[in-house]
Amino acid sequence: MHGRGLQFSRRYGAVDQALGAQIVGVSIDSTASNAEFAEKYHLPFPLLADKDGAVAKRYGAYADWTVARFARRYTFLIDAQGKIAKTYLKVDTSKHSAEIIADLKQLSSSSGK
Repeated sequence: MHGRGLQFSRRYGAVDQALGAQIVGVSIDSTASNAEFAEKYHLPFPLLADKDGAVAKRYGAYADWTVARFARRYTFLIDAQGKIAKTYLKVDTSKHSAEIIADLKQLSSSSGK
């Protein structure tokens, strides 16, 4: 979440206001840990706690190694109907927010908005 979250934080207005999209971060860390991270980095979007990994598992992002469990840093673009429109499994964090904005514009134009 770190690099991607900070990139989205800087570009939040373009995504949220101009394109009418919502950004939500999901982490398997605790609510307290997420709140501390969001405050430290001034995230303007919610960072939700998925402590049991249920959301990460449903999106195929959960990894459980015997010594550690974590959620892979994937991004999902979900359309207005709640369907996954695009999945980003490997990204360049320096370009990812721009890529999301371009894909949102394309999704918006193809849906007739």
